[in-house]
Amino acid sequence: MLTDKSIPEADGAPAGGVQATKSSVAITEYKDELEAVIAETNTPIAQMQEDQVLYVDKTDGTIKSCTAHEFCGKGWAVYFDGTHIDIGSAYTVADNESKLLPCDGTGGATVTSELPAGVTALWDVISDKIIGNNIGDGFDVRIEFDAQTDNQNGAFDIHFDIGNPTGIIISGRTLTFPKGSGAETHFSVGLPLYSMATFVANGCKVRIDGIAGKGTTSIYNISVFVKRDYKGKGV
Repeated sequence: MLTDKSIPEADGAPAGGVQATKSSVAITEYKDELEAVIAETNTPIAQMQEDQVLYVDKTDGTIKSCTAHEFCGKGWAVYFDGTHIDIGSAYTVADNESKLLPCDGTGGATVTSELPAGVTALWDVISDKIIGNNIGDGFDVRIEFDAQTDNQNGAFDIHFDIGNPTGIIISGRTLTFPKGSGAETHFSVGLPLYSMATFVANGCKVRIDGIAGKGTTSIYNISVFVKRDYKGKGV
């Protein structure tokens, strides 16, 4: 009988399925062992592609199959804003003003074809927030945009906020304009995030906060990249 110790560990579960146990294995590498298990459990094996995985359904102990993509739960998407595309249509945040970073996903370079199996979106294009689908999900996030300031010493804060509607900051930093007033600066903010219950319930908003005496910030050419690189166990 194939045991957990004889096969590699793998986290995740197929789309629409239940959480798999650690008894998960690539078909081609452990063919003989898997055939022995299938014979013992009287579960037939079909013609399978090499990218498929067999896993044990912990609810009934049966062996099931899915693609490696479905099993690992990983995937990504990038969203480009189609409204604030240049300085002439910029999104403005005055000093001491707080606004959510907009990204409507209508930009031509938006890609959603690589989403994790069973996930319809990683960014909410209506409410402007990162979507947490499961408790325990892990993400890599990159926010990019161009901006200008009307203050020679311009600066602003960017915050990642899981409050409802705001007020629970989980990460943030202060960004400045080294080129001074009226000069375009490109900003790229990348960080890892994870979703627990509050994140899943409220999503994670990207907040732009003006700083007193640091001028008005004009933002455009906005994109949001979100990659789920770990599927949470949901507990």
